[in-house]
Amino acid sequence: MSVEIVAPMLSIALDNCGIRARRTWHGWQFSSLKERFADWRVHAAVESWDQGQGAYRLWGVTAHFPGTAVRIKFASGSILLVFPSGHIRWMSELGFKYYAALSRGVPPSHSQGDLVVFELAGAGLLPHRHVLGDMLPEDYGTLWYKPPAVDPKPGGVWREVDELDVGGSARHRALGRLKYLIPVEKDHRTVQVQTLSRVFIYHDPLDHIHPGVYLAPDRYYLITKLPGFSDPVNEMKGCEEVSP
Repeated sequence: MSVEIVAPMLSIALDNCGIRARRTWHGWQFSSLKERFADWRVHAAVESWDQGQGAYRLWGVTAHFPGTAVRIKFASGSILLVFPSGHIRWMSELGFKYYAALSRGVPPSHSQGDLVVFELAGAGLLPHRHVLGDMLPEDYGTLWYKPPAVDPKPGGVWREVDELDVGGSARHRALGRLKYLIPVEKDHRTVQVQTLSRVFIYHDPLDHIHPGVYLAPDRYYLITKLPGFSDPVNEMKGCEEVSP
């Protein structure tokens, strides 16, 4: 048996995104009125929440999330990002800290749903790549959905191609002449790119949530997938925090 959510303003904010939230005896239940995700429960209390987008500072570090409507922090340390479209991103505390460290608190220059792009100053490997590698667990299932579907050849060596699947997913594809390398050995969802021509990042399908992204020629970029899960109960490994 469940009762209505305690914070009426949060309930209204989520309802505006097509999400129904209810507090239950065991935590919180989330349902998508737009069928974006399967019903799921969080076995932790809401610690804080806000509305808006952009800079989000927690644990002394800052990360930027373009386009969010609501951000909820749970007592467990996990965060729920909610977008106006009703899409979500459930991110662990480690996922937040890793993304904040990877981006160094800088907002992305482009975004395509859960794929984000940062412009870099040059071709040098990320100076903090070893720190980032030490942060990553051996089991990817705690940060991202499954092992990456697309696994570019690892290593800090530039390779020249005409197209490249980015973000660990074949649905995001960079089209155009470019060079790429993997800066963090254990993170195959993140690539550094040098554009040799104008590059178009395509998503299947293109829509208002996943618009096409154009990268200028002769520039350097970091492309990565936001840590987390868009359909937690179906994508996450079984754990005490989340259940159907």
